[in-house]
Amino acid sequence: MNTLLQSCKQYGTKSYRRVLFLYLLIFFQLFSCNVSLDITDDNSLKIVYSFEQYTCESYLAWKDGLASQGCAIYDGYLYQFRHSGMVDCYELKDDSLVFINKIALNSLGSNNHCNSVQFDRNKSNSNYGIIYVSASVINNRACYVERICTTHSELIQTIKIGTSTIIPSTMGFNFQVGDDGYLWLVGYFDSTLRFVKIRKPDISIPNVTLSDEDIIDYWERKDYNYENEALQGMKIYEGHLYLVYGGSYNRRGIWVYNTETHHLERNIDMTGSLFEEFEDIEFYNNYGYLFVLSNYIYRFCCPSKDVNSMI
Repeated sequence: MNTLLQSCKQYGTKSYRRVLFLYLLIFFQLFSCNVSLDITDDNSLKIVYSFEQYTCESYLAWKDGLASQGCAIYDGYLYQFRHSGMVDCYELKDDSLVFINKIALNSLGSNNHCNSVQFDRNKSNSNYGIIYVSASVINNRACYVERICTTHSELIQTIKIGTSTIIPSTMGFNFQVGDDGYLWLVGYFDSTLRFVKIRKPDISIPNVTLSDEDIIDYWERKDYNYENEALQGMKIYEGHLYLVYGGSYNRRGIWVYNTETHHLERNIDMTGSLFEEFEDIEFYNNYGYLFVLSNYIYRFCCPSKDVNSMI
């Protein structure tokens, strides 16, 4: 580069500035569109969408304190949830997002953080999706089940935790439905990170309070430190629990747990590669999507059941 710029200087400042500008532009594109994670090129994370590029809705909401949180994709539409229960709806295309509408959940409220969201694809159809929304605040230990489309949303069930020895009242957690037909709860207290598999209640019951009798299985790890690895969104996909962790000030990555063996099969540490707060993860049409607070979406090759093929 130095040789090239020195040659340009011979032809005046204007040429020098043009070459410098082009070099910086190329450098920026390479850095922002292909984040190297010491893996094969085919599996590299790439920024494929930016909410700010197509609409300022999510960005302005973040400015107003309604930060982007959970995100999910269903039937060609992407639903971006924000703190309190506002939802931006987009049509998902190959390399673009088309803003469709902004809607509010029936569970709208300051105590609904929408930290993690997931569609129950076993119950959804072409007209609407059934989505589970984790409130994820210590004073609201609830999961809201809503019937949602791009024009409106309807609350059909509220699931709460009652008295439980396995899920203590001091435990902060994410609450989700899996593609395996079960509810999953991941939470922390003290230095314990606990994973809980729960029988999914009949969706026709509007209000459900769970107890230890509804718990099928659980396991835990004892070395968890929320300050170092802040708990974010999660998805349960093809026998694995993908748990996103990290803020802008601590470690960031994805833990991949086998839901049968309880084994941590992969820790995808991206602390040195991405420098934004992680929010959620999704899988759709042979791709995985990682959502971050800055409203960018990173896409990667969808993992097979062999998670070693993942990023």
